[in-house]
Amino acid sequence: MRTHFILISFFSFTLGFSQNKLPIVKSNTKQVKIVENKELVTEWNLVPDTKPDTYVSGKNTKSGNIKIVIDIDSLEINLKTRI
Repeated sequence: MRTHFILISFFSFTLGFSQNKLPIVKSNTKQVKIVENKELVTEWNLVPDTKPDTYVSGKNTKSGNIKIVIDIDSLEINLKTRI
């Protein structure tokens, strides 16, 4: 009985700290527009063979957001800075 309690406690603890699933956007084309802080527009291409596709933004000194716009779907990510 005690080992069951320990196992249940361990699994509930690990589930509490597990990572969330990454968001997925759907597209019919490979072209993507990326808008940073509602100003900068970047043309970018998706690579279906690479999972996950990664985009590295410039150095941000303040909080902002990145919006990915595709023909079917879009995704907006809010960024926070650490001090």
